Amino acid sequence: MMTRFKLNTFFTAALFLAVLFFTGCKKWDDHIATNDPKSDETLVQEIAKQANLSVFLDYIKRTGLDVLLNSSKTYTVWAPDNTAMAAIPATVVNNNDELKKYLSNFIAEQLFFTRDAVDSIRVPMLNGKRVYFYNTKLDDATLTSKDVAVKNGVLHIINAVVAPLPTVWEYLESTKTTYRQNEFISSLSFLRQDPALAEVQGIDPFTGETIYVPGTGMVTDNRFKDRIADLTKEDSVYTYFILANPAYNSEKARVAPYFKSDETTITDTNAAWTVVKDLVVSGYVNPGNLPAEVMATSGAKLPLSQAAIIATHKMSNGIVYILNACEPALEEKIKPAVVEGEHPYSFSSANGRRYYRERYNPLTGLNFNDLFIQTTGSANYISYLSNQVYTMKYKVYWVALNDYTAKTDNDNNSYGSLTAFQQKLVMDTITSATFAYRNVEPNKYEEIYIGDYINDKYDYKIPYLSGSGNQVTPATTKMFLVANTAAPFHLSLDYIKLVPVFE
Repeated sequence: MMTRFKLNTFFTAALFLAVLFFTGCKKWDDHIATNDPKSDETLVQEIAKQANLSVFLDYIKRTGLDVLLNSSKTYTVWAPDNTAMAAIPATVVNNNDELKKYLSNFIAEQLFFTRDAVDSIRVPMLNGKRVYFYNTKLDDATLTSKDVAVKNGVLHIINAVVAPLPTVWEYLESTKTTYRQNEFISSLSFLRQDPALAEVQGIDPFTGETIYVPGTGMVTDNRFKDRIADLTKEDSVYTYFILANPAYNSEKARVAPYFKSDETTITDTNAAWTVVKDLVVSGYVNPGNLPAEVMATSGAKLPLSQAAIIATHKMSNGIVYILNACEPALEEKIKPAVVEGEHPYSFSSANGRRYYRERYNPLTGLNFNDLFIQTTGSANYISYLSNQVYTMKYKVYWVALNDYTAKTDNDNNSYGSLTAFQQKLVMDTITSATFAYRNVEPNKYEEIYIGDYINDKYDYKIPYLSGSGNQVTPATTKMFLVANTAAPFHLSLDYIKLVPVFE
């Protein structure tokens, strides 16, 4: 009995494995096999056999696309039937170059069967555009015939044309005379030299850097694309919100008081940038399921309302909304300015030993970096810069750690303090009396309120947006952390935070 049981178990297991093996093989065969008597024909030959594709056949021959579809390379074709082809504009039909681009929106350089489109995929088409393919739909067109496999690809027949769509950026540029928002963004374009395209003149003998011929390899770039989102990319998906002109003007007026300048153009430009920088979302925001708010690529939260939507426009890489209102909270648009202690701009000449440290904050449970200076005399200072302090009132805080490190085999000297020391924060110039000296108590990790600061002028110019980090501009706010005149003469800073006060 035991032997029979073991044999039965063995044969059952073997049968199960055999079924599993052949089932797996069958699935793989289904995936790779065409099993179609037309598999020895090319795509052009198969299209020619379909009476309802005669117009499509005529057009691909006229544009030379038949040469591709007769080649040994693999393609997928979604061919619109004759009725659907009548929807192609006459201006396109009568221009072979435009017609070729249009027809290329139905051709992909890979195999795409309906079994591959169980979940929606964005198919890269021959013209560089991407089109959604899902089950029996190519965008809004329905497949009336599907998965006809031939030796150099697969043919689907669709009941509507799918016109090539512009990218979000192409739409932005084409409507810059209609929408002031787009006019401003387009104005941020500039020329730069692309080393990959420029002509090499030689090598600098001192730096070893390549020298390029001036004026060669020049390309147009845009600071909005650099800093916010590159809306030209076909392999990405974006949602772009355009404020109708009255709404755009209203938003600019709302934020302009935070960018006061003697030059009205500087105020206007900074206000415009503050509006537009928060109007791109990564991904597709579905108008049929509109959320109450979305997160912009800038990190700002945007409130959305169905009632505010004037129009929507589908793009090849996303969607564009035209809105008559969108008022994010000012706290979303104007964030606290944070200056990190370990990133100073300069030091006074009499500084002592400097320690760039990594510490652990038990209150936050996070590691942090700071700067500690064991100074050798009074009135030494560290200076810092920020271009993010606007014309408004701020509450100012710092975190400054006063601790003691005893001399070890890894340290040349002991440093720090077992007792409190004093330092003060000074804004704008070293001689200002912005804030009084404050005690830095031993082993205190919490944020300390220093006082209020009002900035009355902001002259930041948009070209500086192309740079990185802080730069000294007319809009730069300077800060000085100053050591006390009485020992111990130490300085310590994790960060300074300026929190906007909206009154």
